[in-house]
Amino acid sequence: MTLILEGKAIDPKNPAKIPVDQFPWLKAVRKFCAFWFSEEIFWEANTSGSTSSPKTISLSRKLIEFSARNSLNWFAFDPKNVGFALTIPASSAGGFMLLARAFMAGIDVLLLPPSAQIPSQEAFPSEKKWFVPMLPNQFNAFVRDENAAECSRLFSEILLGGGPLDPSTMRDIQKLNCPVFHSYGMTETASHIGLRKIHPGPENPLFQSLEGIEIRLNKNDCLEIKSSEINNGEWLTSHDMAEIFEGNQFKIIGRSDFVVNSGGLKIHPEIVRSLISAHLPQEACDFELLGCPDDILGEKLAMVIFTQKEGLKEILNPDNWFNAILNPAERRTLPKSIYLIEEIRPILPGGKTDFMFLRKKIEEIVPVWENPKTKE
Repeated sequence: MTLILEGKAIDPKNPAKIPVDQFPWLKAVRKFCAFWFSEEIFWEANTSGSTSSPKTISLSRKLIEFSARNSLNWFAFDPKNVGFALTIPASSAGGFMLLARAFMAGIDVLLLPPSAQIPSQEAFPSEKKWFVPMLPNQFNAFVRDENAAECSRLFSEILLGGGPLDPSTMRDIQKLNCPVFHSYGMTETASHIGLRKIHPGPENPLFQSLEGIEIRLNKNDCLEIKSSEINNGEWLTSHDMAEIFEGNQFKIIGRSDFVVNSGGLKIHPEIVRSLISAHLPQEACDFELLGCPDDILGEKLAMVIFTQKEGLKEILNPDNWFNAILNPAERRTLPKSIYLIEEIRPILPGGKTDFMFLRKKIEEIVPVWENPKTKE
């Protein structure tokens, strides 16, 4: 297999040939290649840091190989006809694990600069189909591009990771001409331990655990994961609240550390997101929900809308959005405050929203709208 950069082949067994001076974003690629073709047993990786400070953890070579093999068995790639396109940072689990799978299966890797925008179809050689991992922010931009349908014909599959998907994204996905899979995993598990197909056909809400993975729920309904290679064979507890179904399948409900206790009412932001997304104007489609302090309720659900569109504040009419929700129990879970940030969503290197930044940001600004029924 070879690494392909701007039409030129690079031997990954010779990391010194990777031109990091000309392309600084390749430093992480060079570092992982050096590790893979060495006698080193452990690889150091950083957790996402979306809700707390990122930490460095050690992943064993056995775990990386176990995870890569599981993924390869699921997709059953044909190296003659399929290549991998690296469009995300190789420093993230999704990035360096793509390289690990390529090395194990002898699959060529097309090196593309990590960006919020997926390159145009001219960047993908037509002699192969390309397996393309994307982060949610990349995918949101991709599916809204007018050339997405044609470009997707060059892809064997798209693999999405990094978090939940907006209903608006799920509507736009219908125009794509390749299968799309959604993954569940974390840095500690060396990428995904579960997959679900979300296109074509009806969206499957259940993740299928991969071979050798055991799952259960703890007393707080958080998903716990076990395999011979993960966490030294001990149960690994996630922060994701879930439901488990027959056949080692599971559904993610939301993050336990995102649950908002608002006056005794426990609110899952992911559920509220699905509830209100269908009623929002297109201009407000990129938003986030999170808890923030409230003098009356102790904590309230806040909505942050990201936009670079001028005049959005003047055309927002949240009362109309919320009046469309008729169920009283659902209405009580709706955001109490809306904040407008006139910039793009803050994204961490691994593609997740930077919630630490958001919480600091909304402390500095005033909401553009507040629900008058704050005591509900």
